[in-house]
Amino acid sequence: MSRFLRGLRGTPASSSASSSTSTAADSTAPSPLSNSASTSANTSRPSTPTHHLLFEPHGQVRRRPQEELSAEDQAKVRRLREHMERLVQNHYYIDADGVEGKGKKRREDGSKDPQGQLVEQYYEQWEYRWLDLEQGEGNTVRRYLRAGKGNEEDAIKRLESSLAWRRSFKPDIIVPEDVRVEGETGKSLPLGYDVEGRVVLYLNPGKENTRPSERQIRHVVWGLERAIDLLPPYQSKLTLVIDFKHSSQAQNPNMSTSIRVLSILQNHYVERLGLGLALNPPWYLNAFWASLQPFLDPITKTKVKWNPQGEELRGLIPPQQLPKYYGGDYNFVFDKDIFWKEITDWCGIAEDGKRSHESWSKKGGKPEEVDMAVTDRQGAATNAGRPASIASSASDGASFTSASGEANGAPP
Repeated sequence: MSRFLRGLRGTPASSSASSSTSTAADSTAPSPLSNSASTSANTSRPSTPTHHLLFEPHGQVRRRPQEELSAEDQAKVRRLREHMERLVQNHYYIDADGVEGKGKKRREDGSKDPQGQLVEQYYEQWEYRWLDLEQGEGNTVRRYLRAGKGNEEDAIKRLESSLAWRRSFKPDIIVPEDVRVEGETGKSLPLGYDVEGRVVLYLNPGKENTRPSERQIRHVVWGLERAIDLLPPYQSKLTLVIDFKHSSQAQNPNMSTSIRVLSILQNHYVERLGLGLALNPPWYLNAFWASLQPFLDPITKTKVKWNPQGEELRGLIPPQQLPKYYGGDYNFVFDKDIFWKEITDWCGIAEDGKRSHESWSKKGGKPEEVDMAVTDRQGAATNAGRPASIASSASDGASFTSASGEANGAPP
């Protein structure tokens, strides 16, 4: 399902310049866009090309009121939480159909990964992280109960199935270098936030650079986990944008890969999809889209918008957060090395896939531990609250020109 978005009409003619490499001029100017670029105070700033990501939503996010649980649902959430804690604490063996031998502790056997190896007991901490990463409506147990329409038994089955999948797939600790080659063309990028503060994850099949494989699927999951890391504390949903520009039938994922990714999204990233946008679909994908309908639940179908453009698109993603090649003001140009460094540093991803720290976004985006700012041309501090490794790189490729002397506004 991995894909991206399409440029609105009016993309600069210079967009043919390479989007995955930078020139010697890249290191001559500091980044004009960073966290502060997402605030309403910066709406009139010139849109200078930048390689840098946005880590905060626009200042005027439309936050929906938190759902109040009834006393009955509060009791359900409490029981579900206690049930999941027992499974985690006692290392029950769980398969895709649920707990094997309920009521019997299997601490000696544990759960096994696809290679038949015991899941390390330290993985317990990642299971708790999965349960506790978000609070309020975004809490895992509440999301699964909501997906089950309040049916407690259904929520238990869903939670147990996802716990079994996570113990096998281990999405929390995917080693970055194992999937890095998949990200070298910018086919999966978390770029900015929509009007409700949801991270916008752009997927672009036209930039596919590998053949179908398990690594492809792991890269999709790695990207989902990073997008979740970037969510602000009050938000638990994502916006997925699939741009079919320059894609071909050969580049689009085959049916088995698509169904598997959709299964992972629906079954193990429950209640994560806030909005899905499909841009620039070729004619043959209308039939492909129709073929996927049986695999999508009714709620998911209502969250998908087919080929929105212009004002409709800018009404979903603020111009300050929308890439320029889609009609916004965020003049992002993909550089694979800068992107990789920023996303791993901000999310605290260590070389072995574990965490050096929790994502700064989960801490509100302004960690006290960081006292680092890089000044842009206007004299404004643009990197306050960013890890030093990101802030110190904010001058390495913000502005550059193509051979014609025009600013490079090519899609990543």
